[in-house]
Amino acid sequence: MTEFRIVPLGLRKGNCLVGLLLSAALGAQTAQIHGTVVDHGGKPLAVRIDLLHAGSREQVMTSTGSAFTFDRVAAGRYDIRVYRYLFVSAFIKAIPIVDGARLELPPIRLDLISRCAEERDFALTPNDGAGIAGRVMDESHDPVPNAQVILFQNHSRTALGKTLADGSFSIRDLETGMYSIVVQAEGFYSENADRVRALSGYSSQLSSIELERCHDAQCSPALKTIKIEAGCDIPDL
Repeated sequence: MTEFRIVPLGLRKGNCLVGLLLSAALGAQTAQIHGTVVDHGGKPLAVRIDLLHAGSREQVMTSTGSAFTFDRVAAGRYDIRVYRYLFVSAFIKAIPIVDGARLELPPIRLDLISRCAEERDFALTPNDGAGIAGRVMDESHDPVPNAQVILFQNHSRTALGKTLADGSFSIRDLETGMYSIVVQAEGFYSENADRVRALSGYSSQLSSIELERCHDAQCSPALKTIKIEAGCDIPDL
């Protein structure tokens, strides 16, 4: 535990040194987080950025603009939520902050709202590569191991992943851009997931992808349950 001594104002000798030491002690226990936000075309985008305690909606700091800086951030783990009306919010989870660090986040790119997407989750990656991660479950919410997760970009197959015993998958070292996802597993109907953007320096965290068990040995697509999703109301621009 750091201890501070109260120096009487009358003791002017050494006051500057005490002030410097006190300032250094405070600075060593805090950190800075910097970042920028751009639109789908790479242009600066003015937004609201909330710094939250990880795993909660408890707000620590708020900033607005296309470039942001959070000063005097205590060590710990934090989430960052980036928001702008008519854009899909970005939620960067569990950012580790250590004493005295100056963290420069990779650019955060927001897309216009499409379909029913309102928020997308991301996690920092240890390098500049982009990634996509998620989990595949069945209708009973049990994990589906050994499922193939196929990524397509511009109608071309670009990457392949496989789920682990807990149904999770992580595909790394992707090019930045939009990807379509198809999931296949023996005994299940294939499932197309919503398109997702891969960002340099981040791993896009998908919601659970649910597979339906086949109703016959051939997995006839005609027997697959038709899912009807409610439409999204998009305000006029």
